[in-house]
Amino acid sequence: MEHINTGTRRHQIYMNHTNRMICVRAGILLVRSNRSTWLLQAFDVKV
Repeated sequence: MEHINTGTRRHQIYMNHTNRMICVRAGILLVRSNRSTWLLQAFDVKV
């Protein structure tokens, strides 16, 4: 039973880590897209 419990706990930690990484990557993508649109808008204003 202990082996199964440690396995499930490890699985939960792994799932939490993957979910966190997905959220971080999504946030980075959002920031990049916002930054790129802001740069494009600034470039359009300059031109």
